[in-house]
Amino acid sequence: MNLQCHFPLHIIVKQSVLTLLLLAIEFSSNAQSDWVWFQDLGYVCYNTNNSIKSICELNGEIWVAKNQYVVEMDTGTGTYQVFDFEDFPSFDYGEFVSITSNGTDKIYVAYVSCYNTTRGLLEYDGSTWKNFPCEELNTIDWAGTPFQVASNGHVFTAVANQVAEFDGLNWSIHTSPLGNIYCGGMDAADTVWLATMGDGNIIRYYNESFQTVLDSSTAFYTMAVNANGQVFVPSWLNGTAITIKFSHGTLDTFDFPWSQWWTYASPMATDTAGNLIMVNQDVVYFLQGQDWIPQYLPVNYGEHSALYCDPVNNVWIGYSNGMLVRLRDGQVTIFNLSYSALPSDTVLAISSYHGLETVVGTSNGLAVIDGNDFTAKAVFNHNNSILESDRINCLSKDYYPNSLPSQWIGTNTGLYLWDFDTTWNHFTTQNSPLPNDTINAVRGTSDVGIWIGTNGGLAYFDEDTTWMVFTNQNSGIPSNKIQCLHYQYPAVFIGTDSGVAIYDGTTWQILTTFNSGLLSNDITAIARTYFGLFIGTRSNGLCDSIFANSNWTYHNSSSGFGSDSIISVYGGHVYNWQLGYNEVFVGTSGGGMYSVFENGSFDGKTDVQGIEFRNAYDASQNDAYWGFYDWVGTEKGILFSAIYGGVNESNNQSTSAVAYFDPNSLNIRANWSQFVSPEIQVFDLQGRFLFNYHPGRLNDQQLVRIPANNISPQIYLIRIQSGNSSIALKAIKPE
Repeated sequence: MNLQCHFPLHIIVKQSVLTLLLLAIEFSSNAQSDWVWFQDLGYVCYNTNNSIKSICELNGEIWVAKNQYVVEMDTGTGTYQVFDFEDFPSFDYGEFVSITSNGTDKIYVAYVSCYNTTRGLLEYDGSTWKNFPCEELNTIDWAGTPFQVASNGHVFTAVANQVAEFDGLNWSIHTSPLGNIYCGGMDAADTVWLATMGDGNIIRYYNESFQTVLDSSTAFYTMAVNANGQVFVPSWLNGTAITIKFSHGTLDTFDFPWSQWWTYASPMATDTAGNLIMVNQDVVYFLQGQDWIPQYLPVNYGEHSALYCDPVNNVWIGYSNGMLVRLRDGQVTIFNLSYSALPSDTVLAISSYHGLETVVGTSNGLAVIDGNDFTAKAVFNHNNSILESDRINCLSKDYYPNSLPSQWIGTNTGLYLWDFDTTWNHFTTQNSPLPNDTINAVRGTSDVGIWIGTNGGLAYFDEDTTWMVFTNQNSGIPSNKIQCLHYQYPAVFIGTDSGVAIYDGTTWQILTTFNSGLLSNDITAIARTYFGLFIGTRSNGLCDSIFANSNWTYHNSSSGFGSDSIISVYGGHVYNWQLGYNEVFVGTSGGGMYSVFENGSFDGKTDVQGIEFRNAYDASQNDAYWGFYDWVGTEKGILFSAIYGGVNESNNQSTSAVAYFDPNSLNIRANWSQFVSPEIQVFDLQGRFLFNYHPGRLNDQQLVRIPANNISPQIYLIRIQSGNSSIALKAIKPE
């Protein structure tokens, strides 16, 4: 599937079960936002991150190998093509580790299959992918060297103590007696250069012969080889980061212009003149002669994971967060290749499961996503489940205490119950008392039941054997077309196309334009919070009430809303720490989403990270030990935002704490009196320690500001530690 993109547009599109969030922009400053787009970081079976692993060029097109995807990008026309596992023959899920071309007509991708059972080569000739597994190649958990293509078309790679050669049909294995190979490259004379990790050997491999040309007694983790046979490896010498250059028997060393512990693993490349290129944070360095020549990027885009220089000297930098940056004649262009394994961009329903797992209903199937590591755990449609309809209208988790956690799924072909494993149940008018197979709304209750809104009336099922069906013939509901539901013990709130019905198990209360402050009887969304009843209408905006006509308030186009058509309302544990107000999320059709606060004010949003959206179909919230995550489904995918709180781990009592970023600092506010000499520790999302901060003695709720202008946009974990007490927080630094 070709995805058309012409700079500098912002686009989100769908690719099979793959959503490609694609930004191609000339660098400019972005507005700050606490909302970000959900981006899946990969399949859970292997390496679950979004890292760009390798980059190459073929006939003017740039090819990128990510962990689970291959992307073809024509930088001249702005056309993209994305390949995933379904495109590759006889290939299980796994990880792509490198990509290269033969310079004329073929792309080669190195892979390791799931659970590291098989290594092999994928070949693409422009129309067909072929898979050539190499059963003999060592499958230990090493990445292996990038594939290199010799002038005779043979492809070489190395893993552990083996060099594998592919002649187009068959593999041959050559075993090295000189150590465990970790990195390598090839020059224009087809000489393969290899470096070992444990003993610091540089090895020359040619015509099935291995020769050690340098024994440095150190460790080499990355290498660059230019066409002239000059070999570059980073290393350490007496505690100083250096670059070793081995050129036809001559050894030179060059001090780095920076010195950090990760220098030895920095990716390297060479330009067409043979000069070495390296990247550190926001600087690209070129080694010309004896001098390092810097070129500065506008910001540090994150942890760089791949580096490539194409035949016209464009420098391409790949990052572990999915960012791809091109440096050309001092100009920077950003390509954000971030993926979400949603079956469709149109997210119609969202339901929390437990922790950060969230069930997502789309116009083309069901997905389970994990907000902790941003992985897609499952995708279901009519091809791989009992779902007869791929359009998911509504979702609700099951609260039945005697069963395992389950999910109710409403479609146009009936109601489904899924146990998050292998058991599915399907309820229709043919096998149950359901009044209609079009399910518009479902709401689980804490008293072991499920309310079901259909086009033919309201149903209640207590999950044993008892069904109750309510229509306008046997109950107080004003219409059989149930468009939305909300449950708050002991009452169910029912929105129909003819008004609102409230039923507490005994009595019915009806709200219409005749007896209340409703501006319309066509009700499309409803939510009850402790500070009001929020009722969304199809064409007259939002009506807020505490059941008395004198207390009705309205939010619509006259008051500043971008649309009068309300399609979702959500009010949960929603507390805005920055403003100090409880809030309700309101989704519109055509006008974006709004936060309506209990003091009557509101804040709207139609643009996040440069991506415009107009429809907010549903919202949900997950409880987590540090606070809450809000999820909003739109026509462009999922938005999420953290509502920061915290838990005192020593006594499991809630405590008031918040962490958030502004452009230049990490801001933390807490009940500091519970801590003696607190230490603030900051980690990335993978749990890697970044830095700590000792604020000294603080007053309660004093705001601590930690300089953070040099850290990259992503999610950070923050721990406030003192003795046996600690608070765990999360904070998002937006683009």
